[in-house]
Amino acid sequence: ESARKSIDLINSAFSLIKEHADFFHEWLCYTLKRIMIFESTQRNSFASIFTLNSAYINIKDEIISKIFFLEEITHQCGHAIFYPISIDRQSFFNYDFNTPMSFFSGIENDDRDVLNAFYSFFPQYYGNYIFDMVLDNGELTLDEKEELIGRFAFRMLKFGNGIAQFDEYGEKIFSE
Repeated sequence: ESARKSIDLINSAFSLIKEHADFFHEWLCYTLKRIMIFESTQRNSFASIFTLNSAYINIKDEIISKIFFLEEITHQCGHAIFYPISIDRQSFFNYDFNTPMSFFSGIENDDRDVLNAFYSFFPQYYGNYIFDMVLDNGELTLDEKEELIGRFAFRMLKFGNGIAQFDEYGEKIFSE
């Protein structure tokens, strides 16, 4: 039922990606085997290296729209694209990739390890690019445009925070 009520909006989001970032659409088609739509109060949307080629999108308590799915596809499926690229993930780092980010930052409640902090950049970078292209060139309703701008602002805030943190500690963390 969740997938049935979402399929047209998912297809619309994929069409936006194909129209404005065909290369990313090709990556999705090459990498992704399934997107699971579910409704749960227990779990956020996610992708996992343990379930390669899959993304899981939670629509519980969401106002679903093609912009919602554009966000989820670029984010969750972006992780799914990046996982196979990073098979030799330890080669990216000077430290064990399981090292907590708090080791560098001193922020005790930052429970991410360096690998998970790094994984966020790939989908955010390409998602931000796609959002920008859709805003500049997409034929959106006023409501869709406003939703996209709001989601874009939030993504850019998170992306900027991550960039600032890696700017400060990146030389210690990353290999050449």
